[in-house]
Amino acid sequence: MAPDRQLLLACCRAHSGPQRFERPIHRDVVWEQFLTRAERLGVAPLVHATLTRCVERTRVPAEVRRRLDHVYYQQAARNARLSASLEEVLAALSRRAVPVIVLKGAALAEPVYGNIALRPIGDLDVLVRPRDLDLADRLVRELGYVPDESSHPADWYRRHHHHLAPCRSRDGSSFLELHQHIFPPAAGVRVPIEDLWQRARRAELGSGSALVLAPADLLLHLTVGLSAVGLFLSGLRTLCDIAAAIKRDDTDLDWPCLLESARMYGLEKHVYYGLWLAWSLVGAEVPAHVLESLRQAIRGRWAEERAVKWLIRRVVLRYEGDRSAVPAGLISGVLAELLATKRDRAKVGGLLRLAYLGFSRLPGRLSRTVDTAVLHRATRPLF
Repeated sequence: MAPDRQLLLACCRAHSGPQRFERPIHRDVVWEQFLTRAERLGVAPLVHATLTRCVERTRVPAEVRRRLDHVYYQQAARNARLSASLEEVLAALSRRAVPVIVLKGAALAEPVYGNIALRPIGDLDVLVRPRDLDLADRLVRELGYVPDESSHPADWYRRHHHHLAPCRSRDGSSFLELHQHIFPPAAGVRVPIEDLWQRARRAELGSGSALVLAPADLLLHLTVGLSAVGLFLSGLRTLCDIAAAIKRDDTDLDWPCLLESARMYGLEKHVYYGLWLAWSLVGAEVPAHVLESLRQAIRGRWAEERAVKWLIRRVVLRYEGDRSAVPAGLISGVLAELLATKRDRAKVGGLLRLAYLGFSRLPGRLSRTVDTAVLHRATRPLF
């Protein structure tokens, strides 16, 4: 692994626990690549905090420190503005007795990380019950939010998506998404949403409080979103979210509830690989018995498990536009087949495509000895 990627992971691991860096910063770190990857993967504020805490200032170039300072304080200011906007929305919904669960960045930055600057907040995401969706939509429009239909018409979102059309604020500085579920229908995930409402709990959020997902449900949301929705691509920030959530709720996390939910909803595979990767790369403190219980539950084939683990470790540090010998889309396609609940025979195509990826990366003359035409035919889907 390149030194800049090693340093990035070391920063993330250092935030997950009390440990310092395992080794000195490598002299061959390409700082521009390091900064670009940290920013594109959404962990630059976290990197700033851990480098400041764990590393002597003289070991980090001055220009790198200035750029990280800028990103950190810019993120803090943006998150503060978004939090104020969220409080306005929550107050409007509360006045009409509309229950709300705050999701994603706004539910993680301060409540989980303990520092509003450490976790970027993108859109404002709130979950309402389906019966309250129309009223909530009307209330946020009264606050000046306007649906953005540049990608799809508002009616498409209502019929085919897990949230309404994103709403742009009056000044255009933020977007709000009203969710009726936490996973898009296309992900093929079936989680009874009322279960999450029954377990939701109240947390301090800004100057007030709001409902958030219970700790076990938060891990379910993060791990399944990482695997079933994102196929692990650009998932480093989510791995840090998982580690931070476990660290925050160490004594309050109901692991049996998470295991039972994964079993009931048929999501053991997604939860297992999400937790395993967070444990493997960023030092998330996942109990060994939890990983083993999930691993036994999925009863995966040895080759399939090794293939998935090999792939997800390679795509989680990738971002859009990142150059690699193997296109991210091709890897994602293979992952989608391996993670899906299918007959074993139907997964052979994914494993053979993985073999093709390996052959395609061999040095020139050796790779040309492979009969790629035959291999291509062999790797077509078998269904």
